[in-house]
Amino acid sequence: MNFKENDIINIIIAGTAGQGVITLKRLIEFAAQKAGIKGCFGTEHHGLAQREGAIVSHTRYQKKLNKNEATDLLNFFIENSDHIEIRKNSLLAFELLDLKNEEAFHILQNCLLSDENPTIRNTAAKVLTLNFPEKSKNLLKWAREHDKDLKF
Repeated sequence: MNFKENDIINIIIAGTAGQGVITLKRLIEFAAQKAGIKGCFGTEHHGLAQREGAIVSHTRYQKKLNKNEATDLLNFFIENSDHIEIRKNSLLAFELLDLKNEEAFHILQNCLLSDENPTIRNTAAKVLTLNFPEKSKNLLKWAREHDKDLKF
């Protein structure tokens, strides 16, 4: 099967613990990266670390990802993951990918002002400072005055 540059492939693998769902997901990601696919993102949801626990993995591949698509994909991970590290790394990716569009600003602003987790709020503040130094100045000043958990 041949794919065009902008084709998006979504893969969902579901099963139970011990069936190799996560191993299969990682093998597919590795093969995609070896094939030159730049946009290879995935997340996994699993229950308790027990045999027969439910596991679902979501993976999205695209040969070429533009900045708007990257912003949307990162926002998906921020809004839908229960794992703090996935959410934090998704926020840090805004800096890494140099995402400075209006939607990126609003996503970071929303995380700073309304997320219940202080790690997420602090990470959003850091990325806002780096990606939007002038635009976020008043926002960050207000946040510092009203959120004693901020340490940026």
